[in-house]
Amino acid sequence: MYKKAGEFRKAENFFKKWSNGVFSLNSVISENTIHTDGLSNIHLSQQTYHTLIDTYGKAARIEEASDMLNRMLKEGIVPTTVTLNTLIHMYGNNGKLEELNELMGKMEELRCVPDTRTYNILISIYTKLDDIYKANSYFEKMKKNGLEPDVVSYCTLLRAYSTRRLVSEAEDLMHEMNDRGLEFDEYTQSALLRMYIEAGMLEKSWTWFMRFNLKGDMSSECYAADIDAYGQRGLVEYAERAFLCREKHARLTLLEFNVMIKAYGIANNHEKACQLFDSMESQGVEPDKCSYNSLIQILSTADLPRRAMPYLKKMQEAGLVSDCIQYCALMSNFVRLDELEKAEDL
Repeated sequence: MYKKAGEFRKAENFFKKWSNGVFSLNSVISENTIHTDGLSNIHLSQQTYHTLIDTYGKAARIEEASDMLNRMLKEGIVPTTVTLNTLIHMYGNNGKLEELNELMGKMEELRCVPDTRTYNILISIYTKLDDIYKANSYFEKMKKNGLEPDVVSYCTLLRAYSTRRLVSEAEDLMHEMNDRGLEFDEYTQSALLRMYIEAGMLEKSWTWFMRFNLKGDMSSECYAADIDAYGQRGLVEYAERAFLCREKHARLTLLEFNVMIKAYGIANNHEKACQLFDSMESQGVEPDKCSYNSLIQILSTADLPRRAMPYLKKMQEAGLVSDCIQYCALMSNFVRLDELEKAEDL
């Protein structure tokens, strides 16, 4: 109860009183009153220890979690792989690699066999630490020990390869996933698209995009991420093609409009940015603060403050102006263009 509510200190205090005989299993606890029947010398079960270790782990209480494991072993209770996975995750996320390695050795001593989740945790830890060699070694060890990597195993490693532009290594894993009929999640799909774009392999990136587009079940968030991947690198034609693909499959959302407007801005195409913005309402999409800010910034950068003024007025009428940033941008623009009266009017 306390753990689910995030009340880790209360959970700890309850455990200490319970294990010392202050509470029994039949205690009735309320905010103001504690009733006990005085049962003492409670022996904790394997599951109770796991819950306590998990509770300490979530609170980053490393020492207490480790103490619980030691107490568990002293009482002759063998931890499950699930419990040890919790500790591995805790050690890894808190940079305690020495303790993690000791625990991996202890797993062998206890004949507690690592499962797929164990290896997935290790792969994730070492990719975050930028140790791709170590992450890959655990991936290979998993297969050597007779365990089949799952979607999480593959996608975790693929995302690490993609951010480092390790195209060959990524494609080897992609082929393995295809051979096993495993599905790529959308986050990994977008990461691999970016990998191809950053590697200058634009045709491959488009083939990869179309593979998922043709299935017809890409989310708005995935389309937006892919449009943005092209747009951020000034590849506005590819961004437009992805935008139009989304329009053919489903009604466009605010997300796609915003990233496409941003793409036009990066490509210095303020005319198309304005046209797209102006078409939003006719397609049943209301611009938000991000839409207005992006367009006003685009026009300001292009030294077109007069063109931006009507949009600033509409933004104000929509109640979306909460600070002076937009005004300051246009004032600076007018001053730079030596239109001081306009700057003063603002």
